[in-house]
Amino acid sequence: MSLSDEPSEREPDFEPTKRDWRSFYSLLLMQTQNAFNDKAVQFLLVCTAGALVQLGIEEGGLTEQIPYLLGGIIVTPFILFSPLAGWIGDRFPKSTIIKFSAFFQGFVFLLLMGAMYLKSVELLVGCFFLLAIQSAILSPSKLGIIKELVGKRKLGFASGMLEMFTILGILGGTIIMSHWYGARLGSGMDPWEALRFPMYVLLTCTPVAILGALMIQKTEAKRSTSFRPSLLIEHFQQVGSLLKRRELRLSALGITYFWIFGGFLQLLSIQVAKEQSGGSSAGVGPDIANMMLVAGVGIALGSVVASVISKRRIELGLVPVGGLIMVVSCFAMAGCTPLSLNFMTWMFISGIGSAFFLVPVNAYLQDSCEESERGNIIAANNLLNCIGGILAVAAQGVMYKKFEFSVTSQFILLGVTSFAATLYATKLLPQQVVKFVALMLVRIVYRIRIEQDTRMPKEGGVLLVPNHVSYLDAFIISAASPRPVRFLMFDEYFKKSWMVWFLKLFNTVPISRTKAKKAIQVAADAVAAGDVVCIFPEGQLTRTGTINEVKRGFEMIARKANCPVQPVYMDGLWGSIFSFERGKFIYKKPYRLQYGVTVVFGEPIAAREAHHEKVRASLLDLGAEAIAMRDSLLKASTLSKHSAKVLEGTEGIVKEAEASFSKASEVQQKIWTLNALQLADGPALLRGSVIAIDATACQEVKEVLLHTLPLINRNKLVIIDPFAPAHELARIADCYPISVWIGGAALAEAVKAATTEAIIYTLNDDSESNTFPWWTEQGRVVAINMPDPNAETATQQHQPGTKAGSQGRLLPGYSIVNGAIHEACSEQTIPLEGKSIDPVGFISQTR
Repeated sequence: MSLSDEPSEREPDFEPTKRDWRSFYSLLLMQTQNAFNDKAVQFLLVCTAGALVQLGIEEGGLTEQIPYLLGGIIVTPFILFSPLAGWIGDRFPKSTIIKFSAFFQGFVFLLLMGAMYLKSVELLVGCFFLLAIQSAILSPSKLGIIKELVGKRKLGFASGMLEMFTILGILGGTIIMSHWYGARLGSGMDPWEALRFPMYVLLTCTPVAILGALMIQKTEAKRSTSFRPSLLIEHFQQVGSLLKRRELRLSALGITYFWIFGGFLQLLSIQVAKEQSGGSSAGVGPDIANMMLVAGVGIALGSVVASVISKRRIELGLVPVGGLIMVVSCFAMAGCTPLSLNFMTWMFISGIGSAFFLVPVNAYLQDSCEESERGNIIAANNLLNCIGGILAVAAQGVMYKKFEFSVTSQFILLGVTSFAATLYATKLLPQQVVKFVALMLVRIVYRIRIEQDTRMPKEGGVLLVPNHVSYLDAFIISAASPRPVRFLMFDEYFKKSWMVWFLKLFNTVPISRTKAKKAIQVAADAVAAGDVVCIFPEGQLTRTGTINEVKRGFEMIARKANCPVQPVYMDGLWGSIFSFERGKFIYKKPYRLQYGVTVVFGEPIAAREAHHEKVRASLLDLGAEAIAMRDSLLKASTLSKHSAKVLEGTEGIVKEAEASFSKASEVQQKIWTLNALQLADGPALLRGSVIAIDATACQEVKEVLLHTLPLINRNKLVIIDPFAPAHELARIADCYPISVWIGGAALAEAVKAATTEAIIYTLNDDSESNTFPWWTEQGRVVAINMPDPNAETATQQHQPGTKAGSQGRLLPGYSIVNGAIHEACSEQTIPLEGKSIDPVGFISQTR
């Protein structure tokens, strides 16, 4: 590995290597074993002390209060040594600190063996205090090293994984040792004898942590500040610095509340277990273990889900959602019989909610710190967590021991405090909450596939210029973009009270229709400030399925801001209820519950080179790239097993088209299937409609029009004889709800004589016959004319479906390269010699 590849030398948004991931997984191994041993020792001591008190071997004092004593001990080193731990984590390589901690844990376990042989509860508690010190020293380094190993983009995912494995370690230590110790005690062993063999096993597990630590790659120290005595009392200064910054304050207080919630719930579980076991020491451990099991599995599952959701970026909108789940769970547990199925179910759900609450804020805290201060910030946060932990221990102890609050009352109080914490998070995160909920709803309706998003510059202003297909395009872009996106919108929308709050939540940039210069300057200022700003350069939603003329306003914005312009193409949105498919927006029944959408990011174009022609050409290229990724193309060969439905007429030529498709090569089958997808991506041929077709005039494209298109677009066919008398064609028109007629000039003349309301598409027809000619070439339809789409929109801009004298408008999915038409499925090209293409895509013969 070169020096430039070392974690300390890389950009924060780097893509982790295999070595980085190996180091991260080694960290998971080390941390899981460390958490397992810590929690195992804690619960073995709790169970041992309880058994000693019950048997009268030890009475009162330290032994009787050991659950609360250990709860306080485990956080005390974080309070005492947080500044020192933070300084160590920044002054020395974090990988070195992690290795030292692993060896120190092994040393402490040797001391534990001696304390156990001496049968001294006091010495065991002292050794547990040393384990707590080891955890306090380890914490800033294990959390701070994550970003150094996996980078910023994977930080949310990695933090969630670390939380999940930490919980698994805690669960394993709690459950295994509680059940195991209870079983040994129940078999007749005395408390010290029951303790001995589990402690041996824990000692033999310590090399696992050492091995994991040794496998972590070497990192570099982040600063060289010398030690000073005042460092030991800088607790409140560090906490003050943390709380002054809004983004750090939010994260730190959120993490602190998680540990308050968890600590209180753990002690409350001990109370529940004691009350339900009837004083049996052998029963307390298993009951505690069972409750911790369901809560811990919930946290582990919630951490996995939160990690997946945060895989692309940190989703702070999960925080209030998790808080709300915690609130509902606490109130539900208050109304359930302890240890019942309902009680355990709600404890499991509370674990999921608490993970949703913790994972995003934990990742956000790490991401918001500068490299040089991360150790101190994490140490200050640990101090807050410990203060919160002590508050939880004290609060539960006072409620249980002094005021004898019932379990029900305590769950209600925990629910109330969780509600207050959720309200606080929601107040600080309204934008993230609304965006998260909105984008989750979008992801339910649209299955979004994201391609080439790494092309987006990692920092600095960027002007996104996507195609515009549906009313949800802004949400699709927001969900797909690796960076937050601001959108330009005309300022009259900000005058609508029901919309203004929503637009402000999404940081929408208002621009004026009437003050063009000011609008351009406002947009340029937003980009120059370093934001990712999106403008739809077509200025309107497509009503033809194709890209409209790209306006030039974005050019001036880019040049004023001196920022790159990045084309983005969204494929698969045509046909959703928010597109103009079926001739109207929104008010129509969806074809399916979830739409597959592909979002492809293009290469950024320098401001001076970003002309409207180049951007349109780039969008065409991306469209061709995107449509070639559709699932239908992967299953193209399966179309040979099906036949188009013929309502009337000779089926022979349809069977001929089917046979031709079956015998063709896989590449050729994909070409025909792709062409059908292109034709279906527009209003010319409505999905599920009846098409009347002159099969003899469609020989060149019979595989498309008579086979793949009807199957993909679910069209039914009526095969027409073009020389049929007018009354026969009139009968057919009356008999079937025919949407369009497709054929040659002969069919066009016959249909016009039979009915005056027909839409007639003719193939390669240069005559002035008041029909809509299509251009076919090399066995596929390349461009089509269609009726002008009509709709009342805010801008009332006209979109032509047809152009006199043209061969049609280029279908989506084709690109123009070096004067020829290209498609992504093959290397074949269709030359444009003697033809021109206008700004909206109409192809005409050059005169």
